[in-house]
Amino acid sequence: MVGRHTSYDYGQIYVYGSDGSINVAMGAYNNTTGDTGALSIYDTNSLPQVSFYVNGTTGYIDADVKNFRVANPNQPGTEIVYASIEGPEAAAYLRGTAQLISGKATIDLPDHFKAIAVEDGMTVQVTPLSAQSKGLAVVQKSLEEGIVVQELGDGKGNYEFDYNIMAVRKGYEDYQVIQPELNINVPE
Repeated sequence: MVGRHTSYDYGQIYVYGSDGSINVAMGAYNNTTGDTGALSIYDTNSLPQVSFYVNGTTGYIDADVKNFRVANPNQPGTEIVYASIEGPEAAAYLRGTAQLISGKATIDLPDHFKAIAVEDGMTVQVTPLSAQSKGLAVVQKSLEEGIVVQELGDGKGNYEFDYNIMAVRKGYEDYQVIQPELNINVPE
């Protein structure tokens, strides 16, 4: 059953289950100014569990778990379902393997990462892939000049190491973890 509720200054569309409870609400996001859309999907207790909405000019997807699915090539009839990594910031990452030569390496960052990452607060983790390593230090972190890694103790090692670079996304430097409750009007 589909219903339309218009006691607000804007329209709302609701899809009801066979028991009369709301399954889907579509309309405007109330915590913004201007006309922005929102869609919420409700659980059996009539509580929104998945929401898609635009706040100003930014789109959001909220859910308890955000997944991607792909067919499992090793077991027909099953899928591999991975969940998104979550944390208190909107971040981007870059990872890979680099080569230490005479105890030093520079990781050049690709243009796509430089275009979306913020240098301030960027973190880098490195893992030597040699048991003879004296240890590694990140001695420079720069979006334009790259990441410079050196072996400790003036080491001159020639081996590979893995790296993981994390940075806040441009435009999300002030991301707030605590936010107002999402409010899509529901009929009374």
